[in-house]
Amino acid sequence: MKKAVETGWHGDVAFASTKDEIETAVLKYMKGDRDGFWLWYYDASMTDDNWQGIINAHLQKVAYPARVASYYPLKDAIIKVWIEITPVSKWNEMPVVKNAEEFKALLNAKGDAGAKTFVARYESTNGAPELVAGKYGFKYSYVPYNDGKSWILTISEIK
Repeated sequence: MKKAVETGWHGDVAFASTKDEIETAVLKYMKGDRDGFWLWYYDASMTDDNWQGIINAHLQKVAYPARVASYYPLKDAIIKVWIEITPVSKWNEMPVVKNAEEFKALLNAKGDAGAKTFVARYESTNGAPELVAGKYGFKYSYVPYNDGKSWILTISEIK
């Protein structure tokens, strides 16, 4: 299995064992207008307790909107994960929020429409999204882009 990971791409699955290889995979699929891909990740130091932290730390470092959505358990230090991504072609279609009022209005509109999750661009000089998002009691994640001047904000569990 480790040999398969070391060989690189195989069909429509990305194989990786470093942050750089994860970034290459994320960029490839984002530019290919995909909303996700399977990643087989190998790291001899992974355990059942730390694999998600390792992969999420790598995804945060690549600074693109990507997250672990589902996975198959570890076997021989390899984990197979479905990585959700937002294709580059959709970035300009995202709603943009710049302050708490705009954010609350978007949240209310999405919740009223029955949405469970949504993605928005947060662009503000008032700091990272948690300053706005954390006030409303839902789960969220974000990644910086545009040299840290903007964030792609993923909201889940709208109440």
